[in-house]
Amino acid sequence: MLNKTNSNSVAVLDFAALVAMLDGNKSARFISLLYRAKETGELARHTLLLNVRRERCLKVDLANLTALRPSLTGIEAQACDELIASITETLTTGQNSQYTKAGYYAGQGNGNVQVSVKDVCYVRGYSVRKDVIEAGTYKEVRSAAKTIAKNKLRKGLKNTRCREFRITPENFIMARHEGKAIILDASGSSLGKLANLAPVTMAVPVSA
Repeated sequence: MLNKTNSNSVAVLDFAALVAMLDGNKSARFISLLYRAKETGELARHTLLLNVRRERCLKVDLANLTALRPSLTGIEAQACDELIASITETLTTGQNSQYTKAGYYAGQGNGNVQVSVKDVCYVRGYSVRKDVIEAGTYKEVRSAAKTIAKNKLRKGLKNTRCREFRITPENFIMARHEGKAIILDASGSSLGKLANLAPVTMAVPVSA
């Protein structure tokens, strides 16, 4: 279902129409996404840059980790070695052996969106900014030393900013085009906060 809000913007209110909009997108550069995380309940506005190739991010990360490796020792060196091996496998085979969604997607998608066999739409983009509106409940995690070392290294990687968000008929509210952006509300409530948000017009330099 489409709802005309004005002559320049058409709001998509139907899940199937949302999938068609995202899958057919050839013009929008950004997605401004209001999203409530299922696990924590956090409500945040995410600004995502579209059409960023994850492969290029991985190549940059591999070069940076390889350059960093000689300066590391102990647990940090082991963590770096494992990240290098994981990225190398992904670049070589196209899919990491630890990937958990093999055969999960229905085959529809243009790189920015995938649809699963369970009617779930996954929106993908390069995370530019995150503004938390409502804090969630975060579980305390006690990680092993090597995991902590890996997470520290991951903070400086580009590919970890390639995010995927789960959109379902239950949490989808509304989407519309605003210039070079798509405004998307997947907060799972009827707050309609995105209706009053300014369009995304920033130019963000991304070397990846």
